[in-house]
Amino acid sequence: MEPKFNYLIIDDEERWRDLYKKCVAPYAKETLLADNAVAAIEIIAKNPEIHFIISDLFMEPNCHIDKPIKEDKPFGGAFLIREIQKKQLGKNLEVLLVSDKYDAKDSINKWLRGYEGFYRFIEKTLDEDEIVDNLLGGANAAIIERQKPIFTLSKDPIIFQSKKMKDVVELTCKAAQTDLSVLITGDSGTGKELFARLIHTKSPLAKQKYMGINCGAVPDNLVEAELFGYEKGAYTGATTTHKGIFEDMNGGTLFLDEVAEMSIETQVKLFRAIEYGEIKRLGSNDIKKVKVRIIAATNADLKQKIKNNEFRNELYQRLNIIEICIPPLRERPEDISVLSEFLIQHLVKKTVGINPRKISDEAHHLLEKYHFLDGNVRTLQRLLTKAIFLANDEKPDCKLKPEHFPEILHEEQISVSEKVNTTHGSSILPEDGIILKDEVEKYEKNKIIDALTQTNNNKTESAKLLGVSRTNLQNKIKKYNIICQE
Repeated sequence: MEPKFNYLIIDDEERWRDLYKKCVAPYAKETLLADNAVAAIEIIAKNPEIHFIISDLFMEPNCHIDKPIKEDKPFGGAFLIREIQKKQLGKNLEVLLVSDKYDAKDSINKWLRGYEGFYRFIEKTLDEDEIVDNLLGGANAAIIERQKPIFTLSKDPIIFQSKKMKDVVELTCKAAQTDLSVLITGDSGTGKELFARLIHTKSPLAKQKYMGINCGAVPDNLVEAELFGYEKGAYTGATTTHKGIFEDMNGGTLFLDEVAEMSIETQVKLFRAIEYGEIKRLGSNDIKKVKVRIIAATNADLKQKIKNNEFRNELYQRLNIIEICIPPLRERPEDISVLSEFLIQHLVKKTVGINPRKISDEAHHLLEKYHFLDGNVRTLQRLLTKAIFLANDEKPDCKLKPEHFPEILHEEQISVSEKVNTTHGSSILPEDGIILKDEVEKYEKNKIIDALTQTNNNKTESAKLLGVSRTNLQNKIKKYNIICQE
């Protein structure tokens, strides 16, 4: 199930416009056309939901690479990029610049300095397969950029397409513009450290130091020494004076992961360091002034821990100036398809001996229905890794199917079994037995009717509810003689 995008294709030659339109058709919600950048600007202003722009770089009349580039010509791709940024048009844009002068990209990059990350180059070709590969490569690499380029980190992409995650990322970028303390909450595996890095990268402190420390991984008796430092002889084994993390990170950003794992004693000193900007090394009475931005993260319920006297309320109040709650995958299933595509690409690049795979619609539906009670993205990555391994002996064009996810299928069987036992007790069969095939078909027919009733006979939505393709559903409707009018 490929993600669908809105495209705008710009070229002064109709044959190229038609070719690109044909190539993107299977992946497009809507495709708009323009023959120059000026016309394209008007289209973008009226259609803010365009995701990708495919634009010829050199359109007549325009400057050529063998002539000095002194000014923008109002028809070319470079003019288009500058105008989009200047007028702040569109919310979900990435520009794909197409040219047969592919060796000109270094010169164009210099000309468009300051616009990096907003566009990429594609070499002009008549080979339709190559065009599709280039276009989809751009789409996959930009899945997370299409909300806004600011949502992207070069090393740590935050991949999403759901409204929930868009809201979270927008709040994160807003928080990044300050030096206030931030508390990031969410289930294990939702990517809390990625958001911490995003805050730092987009903040006024981006050029200063950034460091992350897992509070749960450092023994209680060493946390204080690591954070605040110690003098020689402060305790057994302190053979030298040691500058702590707060001193070392002065002026920068400190990410405290699993902050709920800190001892109460260390929490008191952490509060003082944040509230007053003061620390004391172990074994010293000298107060040192520090200014460190704190980003903390936890998957624990800190309010409950406060009630249990396991977390200091004053520290919670000081950390929770801005709270960013990352929703788990089970609350944003629409992100699973784009996440899966990205994770598979990443896995294939870093792993020896496995083949790249697409995911079938049925497998996508299976993943979207999965509960993801823990692990979240890490669990998804593990499931995909196992699925690709199981499919590795099959043909290269074989897509991942539900049978490549035996763990999910097994859990579904257990869940169904538990529901049957809960509903029907020991479920005794009649003495003369049953015809299993008839019973299964009767059950299947009833569930199809339920889905069609629930969606007002919308076959596409019914197929999603049932976890099958639309074609599969149509065949079953015909098989069971179900009357259905959309």
